[in-house]
Amino acid sequence: MKIEGEEALRKLVVALNALAGIAKLEQTLYNMALALSQEHREDFRLDPLLNIHIHHNLADILALVMDHSTEVPSNGQQFTQYLRTACENFKQKYLSVFSSKLSAAQLDSNKSYTQVCNAFGERENLHTVWWLDALNHAEQNKDSTGELIRKIEEAVSGTLNNSRSSRIASRLRSITGLKYHIQTHLDQLEASRQTLLDRILEIDQTMANPKEEDIERVRHCRICQAIDDGPTCVH
Repeated sequence: MKIEGEEALRKLVVALNALAGIAKLEQTLYNMALALSQEHREDFRLDPLLNIHIHHNLADILALVMDHSTEVPSNGQQFTQYLRTACENFKQKYLSVFSSKLSAAQLDSNKSYTQVCNAFGERENLHTVWWLDALNHAEQNKDSTGELIRKIEEAVSGTLNNSRSSRIASRLRSITGLKYHIQTHLDQLEASRQTLLDRILEIDQTMANPKEEDIERVRHCRICQAIDDGPTCVH
């Protein structure tokens, strides 16, 4: 019975809020919604967002009425301030759960970012490159060079389609070509890693005040929001 009552109350307040939003200056509807929610607050819980909606819009309407009225009730400003204070309290209470989750996510993100950066720094401090040493060693022996190139060509041909494998194999006919191919792709991988780290750091720094494009991306993500068909956000 309580669940049905909460759902009925929610639907009624949503309907009244919608009508009040359309009317804009019809504060009677918001007063009805406010009175209704307070009348049943001991028995049923009203969605926090609906409470925020009622108090925020009613305060705006009262302020607008008082600005354009020659007869302002003595308690008008006090009631408006009460509504704004109540709205802010509802907002802070509603956001507190998300703020806690955000703080925990930021701590995890900073920890992971630091670990990755430290790993990159340790790798850069190593002056030896194992694969380059191995290729230099193989290059000193003609038979070893031929055997290595042959095995690489076989491996490439067995894992890629013919057109792509032939293009790659044409670059690997010598140790020098193999070195160039490996180093070029390692540089590309390094650049991609750095771009990703920069983006992660940027997201972390803008969590408290996100960019408009990030908000829109999450709002219209076709995975998060089943009814939208926008670009996917970060999952």
